[in-house]
Amino acid sequence: MKRAGKLPLTPREEAAVEYFNAKASGPDEINRLLGPDISYSVYHHFGLGGVPDLDGVLQRGDRGEMNRILYGLERADSNYLIGLLHGRINSTHRVLDAGSGSGGTAFDLYEAYGCSVDGVNIAHEQVEFTNRLAKQRGVDDKVRFHVMNMRGMSFDDDTFDAAVSSETTMYVDINEFYLELARVLKRDGMYAMVSWSRADEHIVDNPYADQIDGHYNTRMHSPQAYQNTLAAHGFVVLHFGDLTEQALDYWRLRLRHPLATGVEKPFLDGYQNGYLKYISISAVNTGK
Repeated sequence: MKRAGKLPLTPREEAAVEYFNAKASGPDEINRLLGPDISYSVYHHFGLGGVPDLDGVLQRGDRGEMNRILYGLERADSNYLIGLLHGRINSTHRVLDAGSGSGGTAFDLYEAYGCSVDGVNIAHEQVEFTNRLAKQRGVDDKVRFHVMNMRGMSFDDDTFDAAVSSETTMYVDINEFYLELARVLKRDGMYAMVSWSRADEHIVDNPYADQIDGHYNTRMHSPQAYQNTLAAHGFVVLHFGDLTEQALDYWRLRLRHPLATGVEKPFLDGYQNGYLKYISISAVNTGK
């Protein structure tokens, strides 16, 4: 059965709507590094992977080169996430992108697997932007975006064969989200996620996490909280990855970029000092 009614937004979600609507409707160079061209995916998440000759790149300070590398790391992050579903989905399947942002991951899912993808997002301007991209690309019959809260979706029970979330869970109560995800995901359906998080040893008294949460109006969770909450809602974790070391070069480069936003140093210092973690999880819905 469908979830009835529309969930009221929390103050954190209301702030996210304002923030991401502004990104979609106004200048957003830090996310649209290659310009408004429909031939590439626009990401709303960070990057993953090492940068060869990073010192040389920083020394040259060429903005175009830095843009290309940052975008490549963001694409690598998306490819890593959707790769966690490899062998579990195909072109007949339907996949949920929970917190679909600027649409990059949803388009990558379709390109990789040929599957149908539904992105949900509470920021209506971003939904209009991503649906427009899907239509311009000629894939709107397979990739659709909806103004919908990931904590309470209007899809039927057992709708999706798989689901992903990319750096979106820190905006919501994960107990509510995983309860809802277990409902819309089929039994034995796969869930894969990447997220920045508070280290388990530094859930409180964490100045780096506090600065980042203040910047984005988020409340990041800990790796153990993710695993415990998934288990509480019938998911069995198949894979847990600590990707922190692979996240460092992205922030080293962002720190020196002309469009740095001020959040770069707490991310880099938090990762290097062990207060933050960048993690990945894949899990299967047992239906229990």
